[in-house]
Amino acid sequence: MYDLSACRDVQPGSFCRLFCKAPYTGGAPKLICPAGNTDPNYIMKWVEPYCFCSNPEQVPLGYSDDGQGGFRCSPGFVGAPQLRCQAARFECLQKSEIYGCVNPDVCHLLPFFDDNESPGVITGQVSFGPAMVAGRIDEEQVEGYDVFFADECNEVVGSLVASVDRTFLPAVGGCCEVMHYMVQLRDVWIPDGAVKLMVAIRGLNTGKVVNFTDSSGGPVQQRPGTSTSIRKAATGAAPGTVPWRTTAVLLALQWLMAMGM
Repeated sequence: MYDLSACRDVQPGSFCRLFCKAPYTGGAPKLICPAGNTDPNYIMKWVEPYCFCSNPEQVPLGYSDDGQGGFRCSPGFVGAPQLRCQAARFECLQKSEIYGCVNPDVCHLLPFFDDNESPGVITGQVSFGPAMVAGRIDEEQVEGYDVFFADECNEVVGSLVASVDRTFLPAVGGCCEVMHYMVQLRDVWIPDGAVKLMVAIRGLNTGKVVNFTDSSGGPVQQRPGTSTSIRKAATGAAPGTVPWRTTAVLLALQWLMAMGM
């Protein structure tokens, strides 16, 4: 932690300064060699400097300023940020670094099945479990989840497909409920180059992916699509279902037109 390089050969009646060893910063007290000293092994009196680990010049991805001189985990990351300047007890790093925030991922993503027979369009349900950090379910610092298309290299393709908020009470501990979240996609056009669906923690563009196949087998077309997202699995009629009364009226009108009435 201390830099003694300036105090190796101090002449009698002179002094040197004791600096903090980089990346530490702090004071630089004097070490004085008395005038008339003839002892080459004389130990100069000194005051221990106050050295502290300074913040890095560039804040890495996953961390943000907490407004009090410290750091917090950015949205989409969880953990407890810590600052360090030493890799080991007597080994200083070249630059200070922050660690402790990690990127969670959904614990499981079920296979996706396309129910749409139109070429270049998919319809189906994206089902996945809550966020997992270091093998443990933990949603406390997760705001929600986003669904994207991805290519063969797991890179995001196109714009956001769907988004779902985290449940009001975050899942913490317990097992991975693989259908904790269910997002219904309807008539979504597949962008060029997309071969997978990705579920990412909100704020990130990386996550867990699953392959999909256009059930029609037709060419992939690049068109704007629509999607529907729900917060949690719910019972009731499927969104967009036409009530039976409306269907009956339509059939009656078609019959009258056929009879020439």
